[in-house]
Amino acid sequence: MGRAWGLVGGVVVAVVSAVPVGAEPAPPVVPGPVVGDVTEVHDPTMVRERGWWYVLSTNGGMGIRRSADLVHWSLVGQVFPDGTPDWVRDRLPDVPPDNAWAPDLSYRDGRWWLYWSVADFGTRRAVTGLMTNATLDPASPDYRWVDEGLVLATDDTSPTAAIDANAVTDEHGDQWLAWGSFWDGIFVRRVDPATGNFMTGAAAVNIARRKEWWQGVEGSFLVHRDGWWWLVASYGFCCHGVDSTYSVHVGRSRSLTGPYVDAAGRPLREGGGTTLLGSYGDVVGPGHGSVVPVEGQLVFVHHYYDRGNGGVPALSIRQLLWGPDGWPVAVDPGFVQVTPTASAVGGQWRLTNHPQECVSRDRIDATLTLRADGTVSPDGRWRIDGDVLRIESAGRSWWLYVSDDAGFGRDDSTAAVRGQRTDGTEADGVATTLCSPAPPTGPGPKPEGPPPPAIPIVEPPPTTG
Repeated sequence: MGRAWGLVGGVVVAVVSAVPVGAEPAPPVVPGPVVGDVTEVHDPTMVRERGWWYVLSTNGGMGIRRSADLVHWSLVGQVFPDGTPDWVRDRLPDVPPDNAWAPDLSYRDGRWWLYWSVADFGTRRAVTGLMTNATLDPASPDYRWVDEGLVLATDDTSPTAAIDANAVTDEHGDQWLAWGSFWDGIFVRRVDPATGNFMTGAAAVNIARRKEWWQGVEGSFLVHRDGWWWLVASYGFCCHGVDSTYSVHVGRSRSLTGPYVDAAGRPLREGGGTTLLGSYGDVVGPGHGSVVPVEGQLVFVHHYYDRGNGGVPALSIRQLLWGPDGWPVAVDPGFVQVTPTASAVGGQWRLTNHPQECVSRDRIDATLTLRADGTVSPDGRWRIDGDVLRIESAGRSWWLYVSDDAGFGRDDSTAAVRGQRTDGTEADGVATTLCSPAPPTGPGPKPEGPPPPAIPIVEPPPTTG
């Protein structure tokens, strides 16, 4: 199951619906890279209202951008043109008043519910608040953000920072909020649907954290699809421009409260996480996004640091495809999947994985020639399996969804793999370099202070009642 759009009072909202698995390749729901006012966009959340797509993001009083086609975007307003509410400044006096973070939008009871955060960067001193509005259109007479006050506050004794909220409705209609950053990671807790605040007596459940607290996990987003809850989160460090180490990882569970495991069976509470997206080319440190249904398919809306533009944070929207293993892959904007044929896939391909794969896997850099007779140079074989290209070489195997010149899939270790057609001048072969985790050494502050005591495992709260 997944989310699709339904119409309620003229507003398009997310509802649960079937998402076909193993269907014929479909045209892309995102025609190509976004254009217009798409820079200085960080931590985007995207929704649709009355024919318009809206993106809210961190920075600049929390900008509101709008598009009719998911390609051309314009800045149309701010949530906080006069700065955050006074109660935020009272709690965090050293944080600039326009520095509101990580918006999360959901729609219910005729209003938009916006969770947002303010934090003292690199610490656990943070707050999450709630605003509501009847519409996202600043030109509407009904447009007015209403401050609903504080939802959560944390300090340096807290298990995690009160940022990166994500509101979610479970299969029973119950409301939840996920949040967290670094230290003991991501938590989820029941919410009172009448107030948007936490339900009295409901336990906070720890659903993801890294083995080392400084490795970082934040920017979580939960989505239900095909009978599974999928947890998408960002690992590493944001906010350092081209030195950022963000990458996006995913796990799944039959229950919203976990336990979540990755494609290799590793628990996300013990540092697991199957890579969905990492750095490549001018795309550096992609992360912190939302999973949004568009025309019956899911897209991943996120920011990245544009190496070709001085490391400025920029918006990206890319389609999610679901592989024969049942796990998602994130393709490049504009990727048009085709059914592979022998004539279409023959020639030389370069296969790589994302840098963050080095946390737990071998680094892959393979240049392989696919011959017309089904053999691979320097060794191995390839074949077409329905809409998937499968390759075996040097004791390893890969599957790819392909276009005319690119491919996206996974290898036998579940690593996310990018394929690119080459001009045939590169040497054939498979090279691997064993990597191991290490503390970050790039510029910018590390989260300060020692890690807090580990959170005890708690029983999940009831999902009904």
